[in-house]
Amino acid sequence: MFIAHTNNDKHGNIHGHITRFFEKDGDHGAEEFDFEIFAAGGRQSGFSAPDNLTFDSNANLWTVTDISSSKLNSAAWTSFGNNGMFMIPTVGPDKGVAFQFASAPKEAELTGPSFTPNERTLFLSVQHPGEETEDKANPTSTWPQVRGGNQPRPSVVAITGFKF
Repeated sequence: MFIAHTNNDKHGNIHGHITRFFEKDGDHGAEEFDFEIFAAGGRQSGFSAPDNLTFDSNANLWTVTDISSSKLNSAAWTSFGNNGMFMIPTVGPDKGVAFQFASAPKEAELTGPSFTPNERTLFLSVQHPGEETEDKANPTSTWPQVRGGNQPRPSVVAITGFKF
C-alpha cells in the first residue's frame, strides 16, 4: 500500500513524500505492518507535493503533484517549474527514482490519473489553469487555447501510445 503525503508545512515537510507499507507476511489482512519513506519530495528527487497515485502493470507508481499555484516557481519551489506527472519504479535498479512524464499548464495541477484497462491510454484532468489571474482580460494562462477566446478552462486529456 502506498500513501501520498502532499505536504505538511506545520511540521517542516514542505515537499511531501510517499510512504510504502508492508503488511506482515504479505497478508493484506494483517494487523501488523512495517513502512518506509518510498520517495521524498524535494530538489534531490525533482518533484514536490505528490498527490494522486496510480500504478501500471509493470509495478510503476505514477503520481501527480499539487504545489499551490501561489507558491509555484518561487522560494523553495523555484526549481520545480509547473506541477507535473511522474513515474516512479517500485522495483529494479531505478526503484524510487522519479522520472517526469508530463507538465501541467501554468498555475494548474494534474489530477485523477487513470489508465484504460489495456493501458494504451492515460486520462488526466487539468484543474484550475491560470487560477492566480487577477484581470480576466489578461489571464496568466490561456490553456487550452480555443478559437475566439483566451480564458483558461479545466479539461480532461487523453494521452495515447503506451505499450506496457
